[in-house]
Amino acid sequence: MVKNKIIPIVLHKVVNSTCIDFEDITVKTLKKILNKRPNSYITIEDSHKKFTNSPKLMYLVTFDDGYISDYKIVFPLLKSLGIRATFFINTSNVGKSGFLNWGMIIEMIKEGNVFGSHGHNHLKMTSISLQAAKYEFLKSKELYELKTGKSMQLFSFPFGDYNNSLIKLSMKCGYTNCFISRHGVINHIGNIIPRNSINSNMDEIYIDKILSPTIITFLKWAIEDFIKCIVKIVFGDKYYKIIRRKILDII
Repeated sequence: MVKNKIIPIVLHKVVNSTCIDFEDITVKTLKKILNKRPNSYITIEDSHKKFTNSPKLMYLVTFDDGYISDYKIVFPLLKSLGIRATFFINTSNVGKSGFLNWGMIIEMIKEGNVFGSHGHNHLKMTSISLQAAKYEFLKSKELYELKTGKSMQLFSFPFGDYNNSLIKLSMKCGYTNCFISRHGVINHIGNIIPRNSINSNMDEIYIDKILSPTIITFLKWAIEDFIKCIVKIVFGDKYYKIIRRKILDII
């Protein structure tokens, strides 16, 4: 097992019963994840303080897309366990059916949860111009800060796709940390933060391997990331999710 590390995790929609999309997880699965080590979950704000004095694995749990389940399911569970999480929202979706509204977001912030941008419109940032990307960075930041009175400094790339130019642009737009979807474990909070996805394809044994990774786990992650990259290049985003759902997460 790897020790003295922070393991960033990314989750999406949480459902009460049957998962529709492969990125969904059930509330039963979420409870199992959070109950394993409830005192080990951190946010960027407290990561340095807690991590420095802790010999055990720590977990930085994040939720993408700003689904209403973040408030109705995740938020009450986090409060009951004394856990705070990081949520990435598309500001154009805030207030729409099925998504968080500003009142919910403000309430979650008051309980110590952290919010970051997932872009204004959830666009693949590598497929648009830098000018359009700048709009995505700035518009989401502007709206969030206007509505909440809080600074927005974190960015999660939609679909996990990024490049060096986008990283540099994000920093110029006022972001300090960018989250991607490549696997990884970290020992400090840097500008680029990897994340390990947990989804409906995974059973409890597989999830345990993510929460307590070994050298073999790292090897599998490297192979999976390489294959995902090739699949995206060869087949494009249209078929990526289909192939991933059937093959990649069971390697």
